[in-house]
Amino acid sequence: MKKTVSAVILLFAAIIWGVAFVFQKKASFVPPFALLSMRSIVAVVFLIFAVMLFDKASGNGRRLFSVKGKKIDLTKHELIGGAVCGTFLLAASAAQQI
Repeated sequence: MKKTVSAVILLFAAIIWGVAFVFQKKASFVPPFALLSMRSIVAVVFLIFAVMLFDKASGNGRRLFSVKGKKIDLTKHELIGGAVCGTFLLAASAAQQI
């Protein structure tokens, strides 16, 4: 089962990557940072739903978005790692787009 799910997720990632590449080539009239912003907003919305789905499916007790409280279940290590990865991703995406 895990092998099938992994293959489907990889196929889905390849489809998104391919569609995004075509869209990026066709959207040459859009300023680079505007296109980068639109891509990032779509990614954030998708990831929010994906994280919520995986939180529910994993059953490990961790929840990124708590319904009862306003506490976000992330460690300091995860926040710093996410910020560093996000900074490098922004730099790489901006350089590619420009």
